[in-house]
Amino acid sequence: MSGPNAPAGPVHPRVILVEDDWALSEALAEFLVVAGFAVVAEATAVGFYDRVVRERFDVAVVDLGLPDLDGCRLVDYLHSRESTPVVVITADTTRGAERRCLDAGADLCLLKPFEPDDLLIALRRLVDRARASDPGTPTWQLDSRVRRLISPDGSTVALTAAECLLLERFAAAAGGTIPRHALIETLYDHGDATSHNALEAHIRRLRRKLGALTGGRDLILTSYGAGYSFAASLVRH
Repeated sequence: MSGPNAPAGPVHPRVILVEDDWALSEALAEFLVVAGFAVVAEATAVGFYDRVVRERFDVAVVDLGLPDLDGCRLVDYLHSRESTPVVVITADTTRGAERRCLDAGADLCLLKPFEPDDLLIALRRLVDRARASDPGTPTWQLDSRVRRLISPDGSTVALTAAECLLLERFAAAAGGTIPRHALIETLYDHGDATSHNALEAHIRRLRRKLGALTGGRDLILTSYGAGYSFAASLVRH
């Protein structure tokens, strides 16, 4: 479908990854793409500067030990001119290295080797924080405590426990596609035909509720053979 009434695609946060270790860069980029990020990888500070003057990124991952410039210089640039959230990754275990990164404006410093999941959690939180504070980004807000979803224009919709759990998973995925089996595991202890049908029923009801606030626009998209994604910025409080 195309045209003004076509559903928008999932919101893929853009991350610039600056890492001169080719194997690590490739592995992290692949991991983040699968998790729902759009990744641009550079190996040098020169490549970094060439990119950021032409393109906008939601978050940055910067290696401290680049071959042509101290990574802290890149962090300082992003913090002072772009206000882009930054995660620094480094093999330098001294306290001085971490302090320099944080003083330059880094939001977090991860020591190598680190778990990719730790980086993913940090990036999602930084993206959610930035989008929630940006009035130009239409953001849906999920209040899990009272099981209520708030639209960008302030309208609210009450949720069932299952619907709230589903939206919590969509918020954590930050626009990425969640496999069907993962959503089923969120709701049920088993994955038989009954649970598959129940998931479909929950998705249909949730689509109807959201459609009443969007004029019929479908925010829950189906990737056939893969799973579901939420086609808007969604943060959980």
